[in-house]
Amino acid sequence: MADLLEWEALQNPLGASRSIYDLADFIKDTKLQNKLEPLVDGLFEEDVYEDEDEVGASLTREAELASKIFDVVRERRQISPEQYPFDVQDEVVCVRTQDFTTDHAIYLRLLELTLSHSLNVTRERNPRDEFEEWSVLALGGLGYKSSGLMSQSEASSFKDRLKGVSLALGNLVFYPENAAVRRKQKDAKADVIATHDLNEDRRPGRHFWVGQATCSKSDKWYNKSREVSADLWKLLTMNMMHPVSALLVPHHATWNHLSELAQNGSVPIFDRMRICLMLRDRVEIPELEATQNQLSKILVEEWGLEFFQPNVA
Repeated sequence: MADLLEWEALQNPLGASRSIYDLADFIKDTKLQNKLEPLVDGLFEEDVYEDEDEVGASLTREAELASKIFDVVRERRQISPEQYPFDVQDEVVCVRTQDFTTDHAIYLRLLELTLSHSLNVTRERNPRDEFEEWSVLALGGLGYKSSGLMSQSEASSFKDRLKGVSLALGNLVFYPENAAVRRKQKDAKADVIATHDLNEDRRPGRHFWVGQATCSKSDKWYNKSREVSADLWKLLTMNMMHPVSALLVPHHATWNHLSELAQNGSVPIFDRMRICLMLRDRVEIPELEATQNQLSKILVEEWGLEFFQPNVA
């Protein structure tokens, strides 16, 4: 829902979303509390007070949920102050500037992509396909050579996709005959392969990533993070070592959510904020005007429930 507050601020000529109090009323009027509670609860540590009298009248549950949603916006601002184009002032989410720069372009594109996918908005490219490309660029932003399996447009089989990735990377050879692969298999649950090696060094034991890029909602991330089989990719590469699996998502994952995933054995998560930082000064910046035009096509009639699919971020 924080994404919708940002979208609302972008569409408002005054550059501001509804207030935290209006958001609480909206949650109450639309009876969204039950849907939001499992998504919002646990995002942040609960405040502990020794004396309730110091707190004053307790907040309604709707107000607590609205406050936590605004805290998501504050956390984004804290993580990436230069690339994040929003802020919280006077209890509204506001646009920091009407003159967006290239520093803001990547965040706005990922915001648009996420909302378009969640709300089934028609766009020129499938959000999932575009996000895979962003994921390839993101791992490349960390200094890795990276390539996407599904971006091998001329490939007609999984083996052909592996060949295409091998050619793109130049330092990783695949041996599909070493593993049991279904005839119609497309990607073995992986979307991005990234290596960090010298081309001349093809000895066993090289470090590489196998990443899955997904636009799925946050309640699916833990299961998604366990779909990539490190054992399978070890066999496919004869690398003698397991690759590092990763999950890449265009959403924002809060501190507590990432902690919970990590404690439960999840693979590393690269979320929207991390991807923005990974891509800083490293890729061709998306066209701002095209991104803003696509954002303006997103129609949420008073956030009607038929359009709204709540997400953690």
